[in-house]
Amino acid sequence: RLLREVLSALAHAHGSGLVHRDIKPENMLLEADGRLRITDFGLALALRFGKFGGATSQSGTPQFASPEQLLGERVDQRSDLYSLAAVAYYALLGHPPFQGNTPEQVLARQTTNQLPSPRELREDVSGELEAVLARALNSEVDQRYPSAAEFLQALNRATGAASRPRGGEWARAAAKWLKFPPSPLD
Repeated sequence: RLLREVLSALAHAHGSGLVHRDIKPENMLLEADGRLRITDFGLALALRFGKFGGATSQSGTPQFASPEQLLGERVDQRSDLYSLAAVAYYALLGHPPFQGNTPEQVLARQTTNQLPSPRELREDVSGELEAVLARALNSEVDQRYPSAAEFLQALNRATGAASRPRGGEWARAAAKWLKFPPSPLD
């Protein structure tokens, strides 16, 4: 459910031309009422309005950043989706999919190692869910889901969930605060 909420919020942000660039557990807050909030859009907004850096400046937390982000290359919504899949992997297994002491070590593991199988580490992870995570965590950006909506559809198929969960009022409040237009998912 929480992954669906974040995907819905990211679909909204991406539809407004924003790439978060630092999706990680610390930037997701679980409210007392069970709603999830994505925080720290500061980097995305600063880049959007030309405050610093560029679309290719390196940023993000290495264990959750995409390979192209660690390389300082151009990022887009697929980079956020990679990061969210790394967070989902972490939530399922208690550690990020690729670990290292430096960004270079993480990058080397992302690009040369096969994704450690969630099913081998936790038997209640379905093969379908493992396949969704594997695609989202592909080191080749063009092999990932092209949008949050497609990632969400694949997740729903893998988990047997409804095809279009609503973003909820928290997404509308975030949209108002960030001056986004209404989400097509609401």
